[in-house]
Amino acid sequence: MLISGPLATGKSIMSEKLAEFYNLPCITIESVINEWMVKEYEPKAADPDNDPYTEQREAVGKYKEELELYNQSLTDKKKKDKQKLDKPKLQDEVIILAYRWKLRQNACLNRGFILDNFPKSYEQCKELFMEKKKVESDDDDEKYIYDLNTVLMPNKLCILKGADQDLINRTKKLQSEKYLESVYVDRRLKLYKQRNEDDAGVSTPLF
Repeated sequence: MLISGPLATGKSIMSEKLAEFYNLPCITIESVINEWMVKEYEPKAADPDNDPYTEQREAVGKYKEELELYNQSLTDKKKKDKQKLDKPKLQDEVIILAYRWKLRQNACLNRGFILDNFPKSYEQCKELFMEKKKVESDDDDEKYIYDLNTVLMPNKLCILKGADQDLINRTKKLQSEKYLESVYVDRRLKLYKQRNEDDAGVSTPLF
């Protein structure tokens, strides 16, 4: 199941409660990135062809500096550093690589999973849940088709909603410095609508 919606609708709480009740992995960007990086440091197999982490090491190595900066920001946040921190933003490409790895783990394949607010848009869903395949063509230009990967794709979507003013009021109760800035809240709400609603305010399908 994917839990989606604008800020302050309780996505993370809902995800945690469902995951706990059904004994499922609760997948967040932070948890996946942290776990994904740890696997890079697993002992290497004597035979490289039988090393289950070879592909992961290569992928993590490619974005290592970016990932380490992101993880360091999480560490600083946990220490409750008084200095205002700007958490670095990871590229979608990096997050999707990590999610694809996580969703192929036995725990997710055999038991299911709860996705906490990622993917957030149709384009991210397309990159995560569809496989890009090259097709033969008489033209010089390369052509591709997208096939749905039913193994990775959740079979349920839950969108939490709320009136804008109710969400704005709720953010003020969270007592987080960034949420007290009305510009930040307005920008997040506007971005969510751009990604997931049409001009009439109707939710567009993620899948």
